[in-house]
Amino acid sequence: MEQGTTVVFVEVKARVIPSLGSPLEYIDPNKVRHLKKAIDFYLISREWEDKSCRLDAVGLTYELGPDEKYVLKDIEYAQDLTGW
Repeated sequence: MEQGTTVVFVEVKARVIPSLGSPLEYIDPNKVRHLKKAIDFYLISREWEDKSCRLDAVGLTYELGPDEKYVLKDIEYAQDLTGW
């Protein structure tokens, strides 16, 4: 997505067992490193090396509802995971 002149890449993580912690906790430095490589490749392939960009994350937590269907319980948002 874009915000003004900044290209924003968003990693989305979901969990259905809240006791395992926040979905965003699963985005470790190794995962960020891999995402940065993929983003660099994408920017180069589009010839957008000069564009401003950032990596954000969204965490979705679901719980089992009374009708045995998963219901969205929480949404977390973290902006600029890399500090570019």
